[in-house]
Amino acid sequence: MRIGILTLHLHLYGIASLKEKRSLVKHLIHKIQTVKNVSVAEIADQDDLTQTTLKIGYISNDARITTSFLTKLAGKLNGNQRDYYLEDWKVEIL
Repeated sequence: MRIGILTLHLHLYGIASLKEKRSLVKHLIHKIQTVKNVSVAEIADQDDLTQTTLKIGYISNDARITTSFLTKLAGKLNGNQRDYYLEDWKVEIL
């Protein structure tokens, strides 16, 4: 069994309050979880209005499948988004 972890560093646009940020992050986490059964958590920058860091966990029997899935997920999130910009991402296999 292989565990893959995708770390996303996001720059957020037009956020004026923590409540607004929480709403955007909650929506983004829900959007990620509807793609496949993954675990998602905001792990850093909780009080920063301009950025956030998310970690996504995915388990598979094959490391290649895990890497491929997480890379494709990062690619989907890297498209033209009006609320955020994906600054950096990294895949780790445990």
